[in-house]
Amino acid sequence: MTAKGRRSGGLAPHAAPVPIETELKLVIDPACAATLARHPALKPLKRGRARSSRLVATYFDTEDCALAASGIALRLRRDGRRFVQTVKGPARADSTVGMASRPEYEWPVAGHRLDPLRFATTPFRRELSRAEQHGLTGRFVTDYVRTSIPLTFADSSMATLCIDIGEVRTADGGPGIRQPIHEIEIELEVGDPLRLFELAQTLALDVPLALERSSKAERGYRLRQPLVPAPLRASDAVLRKNVTASEAFTAIIRACLDQIEGNAAGLCNSEDPEWIHQMRIGVRRLRACLSLGRAAFPAARLEPLRVELRWLAQAWDGAQALRNT
Repeated sequence: MTAKGRRSGGLAPHAAPVPIETELKLVIDPACAATLARHPALKPLKRGRARSSRLVATYFDTEDCALAASGIALRLRRDGRRFVQTVKGPARADSTVGMASRPEYEWPVAGHRLDPLRFATTPFRRELSRAEQHGLTGRFVTDYVRTSIPLTFADSSMATLCIDIGEVRTADGGPGIRQPIHEIEIELEVGDPLRLFELAQTLALDVPLALERSSKAERGYRLRQPLVPAPLRASDAVLRKNVTASEAFTAIIRACLDQIEGNAAGLCNSEDPEWIHQMRIGVRRLRACLSLGRAAFPAARLEPLRVELRWLAQAWDGAQALRNT
């Protein structure tokens, strides 16, 4: 995965390189947010003071949500007296559970209006121009306080840990059409994205954390059209031509993890035994995948995962047996 690059503010349609946002998103209990900022694991990593600010963003789309259908998010965010216009593209194929990589273009703008001229600087100029012609309106608003902590890791990788507490609501402020936001974003600036997972694992030893599958934009769109959650079934890994063995192995693991994580919330909140069944399938597939990799990867790296998965498989087998009685 590639860290976010420099953003071009010019109007040339072929600006390079493409800026990429890479971030790990986690759910946190709001009661733990304040203590997380003072977690001892962050102290040696901090490269500056924490900064808090209120961020209010309006997301724009057509009435039929054409941009969302194309995987594009268009927002105008206010940070104090500054206004920033952002366009995000679809998540890249190498995005995985909780970790998303996507093109992101940002520009400061004057006032609280979109600047359509900026659309031409992105690869999504056709979709954005077509949406502008059909009419762009505010669909929903995110309003939260962000505490940002800049970090530098031992290998010189740099990231920003953001603690966001607030809400997402419909743009017209309809009563009851809102959802709380209480999450962490660890956004990579430069370096190895593995550092983000390692930090999250360390923090999770003391603070209840869970991977967040949905972006703020996705949750905003669901306010008016809530999805009925359904157990996530197995899907084949997408492999490109001339893929290497290592890349294929990674893609298969990613597909297994996606099924496991995609059934976690339903398993905890639903009585439907299909959630457990699909979780068991995901765990079995991942165990089989790791067995195939035993000859190619150091045992010291795979064995801890195999031990955890064996325990997890036994737990789901027991839960399935209880559900069937």
